[in-house]
Amino acid sequence: MKILFKSIAILGFLTLIGMILGFTANFQKQIDLVDTVRLFAIGIPLLLLSIFSLHLGFSNKASIHNWVKILVALLSVVMLGVTLHTLFRIPQEGWLKESVTADTYYLSTTDELPFPIEYFEIDIAHN
Repeated sequence: MKILFKSIAILGFLTLIGMILGFTANFQKQIDLVDTVRLFAIGIPLLLLSIFSLHLGFSNKASIHNWVKILVALLSVVMLGVTLHTLFRIPQEGWLKESVTADTYYLSTTDELPFPIEYFEIDIAHN
């Protein structure tokens, strides 16, 4: 049981660090409002459960009931699942993967009117 709680605590801390790195794009940008709410709603309970799991993993006292240990383990596993789901949804373009952008506008022959390339392609098809 102690190995389970130590594993949960380590995974909790690692996923929390991953969330912070992902939401800030490895500290290349500021965290926005939506990610701040996610970090507080998911990160704080995960941090508290990880600290409590770490305490249970290294504690030699048997004063805590078994149902509390089971409840902490279940809540920690659920929070880790939510955190991993959030981690996989963090956009990685621009800091982990290269971001490729293309110019979607085309200048007219007089170089005065930019218009989207899609309209240019349609215009050629009609001529």
